Amino acid sequence: MVDFAHELDGVHEPVCVIWGDRDHLAPPAVVETYRGLSSTRSNLEIQIVAGAVHGFMMRSRPTTFHADAFALAMTRALAILLGLKKSSPDHNGQETLGRHV
Repeated sequence: MVDFAHELDGVHEPVCVIWGDRDHLAPPAVVETYRGLSSTRSNLEIQIVAGAVHGFMMRSRPTTFHADAFALAMTRALAILLGLKKSSPDHNGQETLGRHV
């Protein structure tokens, strides 16, 4: 996952990365890389949820689902989308999601 850190170059919209502290795909080196990025990029938010594993959003998998991590992820995603909606009027003065091409 460290290999994907460069994908954030040029991204100016808000980004929230949420991991569980027991996520086997996000070992400490990966988490520290992204934490370092978040200290230099004001649009990058890193959240580490205690007790959550990889796949914490999957409600159909009781062994991985983590209700607190799920709630945090949904809350942050909706807040980011609402923020983007408020900052992106379309050509008719209507608010829309997404970028204009």
